Amino acid sequence: MRRPALYSSSSRSSAGRPGPQPNTRSATSSGAPSVPEPAPAAGLDPRSRLRRIAEQVPVKSFALLWSVIALLALLLGLSLTPAWRQGTPQFTQKDIDAAVLKTLSTAALPSRAARAYAAIAPSVVRVTGLGKDVLPIGERSPDGRDDRESSVGTGVVITDKGVILTNLHVVQGADTIKVRFADGLESTATITGVQPENDLAVLQAKTIPDDMIAATMRSTGDLAPGDEVVAVGYPFGIGP
Repeated sequence: MRRPALYSSSSRSSAGRPGPQPNTRSATSSGAPSVPEPAPAAGLDPRSRLRRIAEQVPVKSFALLWSVIALLALLLGLSLTPAWRQGTPQFTQKDIDAAVLKTLSTAALPSRAARAYAAIAPSVVRVTGLGKDVLPIGERSPDGRDDRESSVGTGVVITDKGVILTNLHVVQGADTIKVRFADGLESTATITGVQPENDLAVLQAKTIPDDMIAATMRSTGDLAPGDEVVAVGYPFGIGP
């Protein structure tokens, strides 16, 4: 026997408020079961929720938050500058000039003569002219040496090949020429050129130091009487 269709006793009220649906199968007029409509999601719109949260936060907290953000931005900007990263102050040309003037007025600096000597000393050599003693036949010198220093003077190394410039009167007539460099090395030398009108002679040393230092030459055409000069050498065999 066919059973009559059952209908739910609950009806949708005109209020339209969502509520729990009874676990009762209902059928449409066509006999298919009906599916309950899903209840709308509970709660407020997200924008309304954010608005309510903002209304609950005190105004002072917002001011503190923006202050912290501004401080962090300032520190970030300073960290990106070169002076902040290196930790060194930036000096101007005026600061540098003032520091130099203060140093010159307070520090004890070497004299110009001392600086000139320090610059030329590694290139200065001692030049010695040796000659034979003239003794009566059959006699010898007391120390058994036949060579005697006939002259002593000064030379200056002008090239790193051991070329030396000296005075002609120091080596003229000498049987043997010896030079002693600034580091103590001694060597014989030969005359390779002369300029009698200027009392100049050019020597070539047979042996030279490994760290030979040549002097820097310049013209004397712009010198005038009264200009200050410094002479470095072996006056009377003493020195330099």
